[in-house]
Amino acid sequence: MSTKTGACAGLGQDVLFQLDIYSSHNIACVMAYIVDLTIIMHRLSAIEISEERVISTLESYARSREIAQVHNDIRAFSSRIPGPRLIDKDYTFDEIIRLIEKHRVQVPRT
Repeated sequence: MSTKTGACAGLGQDVLFQLDIYSSHNIACVMAYIVDLTIIMHRLSAIEISEERVISTLESYARSREIAQVHNDIRAFSSRIPGPRLIDKDYTFDEIIRLIEKHRVQVPRT
């Protein structure tokens, strides 16, 4: 059963949030928002901030192959999520960290 509380535009499809908070669709939507936001924030931290550069960074990520790969990885992961209430290990959190580390911009430390 689903509800029209919101769509999951982050995965490039119209997936409605489901009433079961542990549904694979809901988990995929939250994962996409977390990973996309973190990757974008990493990219923004690597540039001199101006309105033009922020818009350019957002548009560049939205059109990139990288966002498609991130969302494909999330779809694949969410289709095989083990029952979240049956195990102690948080595979979802681990996958979020893996995706962020794989796709973030490495900013040189000063």
